[in-house]
Amino acid sequence: MALVLVTGGSGFIGHHLVESLRARGQRVRVLDVRPPAAANTDVDYVHGSVLDGAAVDAALAGVDQVYHLAGLPGMWVANKQDFHDVNFRGTEVVLAAAMKRGVSRFLHCSTESILFPYADLDGVPAEEALQPADAMPGAYTRSKSLAEHHAAKAAASGFPLVIGTPTMPIGAADHNLTPPTAMLWYFLQKKVQPHLNFLVNLVDVRDVAMGLVLTMERGRIGQRYILGGDCVPLGRILRMMSAMSGRRQFPIVVPGKIAELSGIMLEYLSDNFTRRPPNGTAEGVRIALAASDLSIGKARTELGYSPRPIEPVLRETITHLLRPRRRAALRRHQATRALLARWLKPPPNAKNLHVLRFQQASLCRLGWLDHDLADATARPDLARLARQLGRRLVLAGPHAKAGDDPGVRPLSHPDPGRRHPVHAVDRRSAR
Repeated sequence: MALVLVTGGSGFIGHHLVESLRARGQRVRVLDVRPPAAANTDVDYVHGSVLDGAAVDAALAGVDQVYHLAGLPGMWVANKQDFHDVNFRGTEVVLAAAMKRGVSRFLHCSTESILFPYADLDGVPAEEALQPADAMPGAYTRSKSLAEHHAAKAAASGFPLVIGTPTMPIGAADHNLTPPTAMLWYFLQKKVQPHLNFLVNLVDVRDVAMGLVLTMERGRIGQRYILGGDCVPLGRILRMMSAMSGRRQFPIVVPGKIAELSGIMLEYLSDNFTRRPPNGTAEGVRIALAASDLSIGKARTELGYSPRPIEPVLRETITHLLRPRRRAALRRHQATRALLARWLKPPPNAKNLHVLRFQQASLCRLGWLDHDLADATARPDLARLARQLGRRLVLAGPHAKAGDDPGVRPLSHPDPGRRHPVHAVDRRSAR
């Protein structure tokens, strides 16, 4: 049986793709900077970045097919260059190595957000158009557009490449809180729900995974296949969520210009002051304003793609998000990620920021995480970070439970004037 490489296989879509491939009896190797949420003994997990040419080349040894899913999702990062590096340059590195190795088939995973009509399409359907990267509404979509242009160029040269384009996948096992799930979680917490009533194309992540497999097996070289589900206004989704959750909530439609102005202001505050992901960005609003109903007819006809209705998986996702322990874990997880983004500042010449290759121990002020730092959600995240750093990670804050955790060791405080205890998370303690 041929060996298949999945870059980004520890992510939300990647995890389900790996499971789909395993169910079909295929041998799978995963290349990712993060360990999987649940490892399988029959899957070869390789820790590495798509920006590391040597790691990519080594991961491609003996590989017949490549699913390239690795990327940086979302609408905001502290350093916008990260989008370009991971999404575009990472695609360049993986494609070049795959072409050199002579793999028999390559799937590039793209995004629906680069297909909406930001420019005059001159009568070409949005599903088939390849707009210039300069027409994109922000850094994320620009990086993804450049990556798809590069993939299309490789296919035009004769390389056996196909493109799979998911819309907005959701499901119960979204451990990384990808943007669609984060959006649902945000609105679930709001009694009053100001929103932009744009078209939302939600799809079961399991259907996306199977759609990617079908694209690899049956797709025509150089063609793009949109893997979506039901396209409905966000207002209707919010009403469905309210009925499913049993919560009385009040959606309020916000005009586009006001939403865009709010996004600009929130993004400015995040960029210059809080260093935490904002609740909205200007790019996100511009994508929403341009959103249209993209047809999945080509995937249905040529691939046999047949997504299930969205209501069951939406209910499943909401039930999962509203479990009491899950709610608390999500808050701690979000707080941890926000604090790390705020306080882990690399030296000026640091590269490959997404794998956090800093050359010194980092001091994190985690006081307002209360006493949950050493719990099953926050502490393993920090231990993985310590492993990625290759150094111990110093933690300062009133985290009383940390002292009872065998993977966390007390230290002498670097600043004797501070009252909070200090501990170190060793990279070997990642669970």
